[in-house]
Amino acid sequence: MVIGMAKTTLNLTLALHAVVAVVGFGAASYLYFHWTASAVTPLQAATVLTAVVVILDVFVVAMLFQRSFEMFRSFAGTWLPFALIFAAS
Repeated sequence: MVIGMAKTTLNLTLALHAVVAVVGFGAASYLYFHWTASAVTPLQAATVLTAVVVILDVFVVAMLFQRSFEMFRSFAGTWLPFALIFAAS
């Protein structure tokens, strides 16, 4: 997000962030379920993957880097990617 906002517009950065979230977590889920003997259901895997992203956003991005929870006011910047990660997973 930092690189995108420095090089392009905010709207383009948010759109790219959403696309990369879907592709990345969709690929990770595909590889997990295709190549391993899964011990969890798809719903459990999606919940865990989304929870990891939420926890990292709260504790690393918001608390350490930005020192603010302002990012959670943006639907397109935070909540939409969370929903897309869950759906893609």
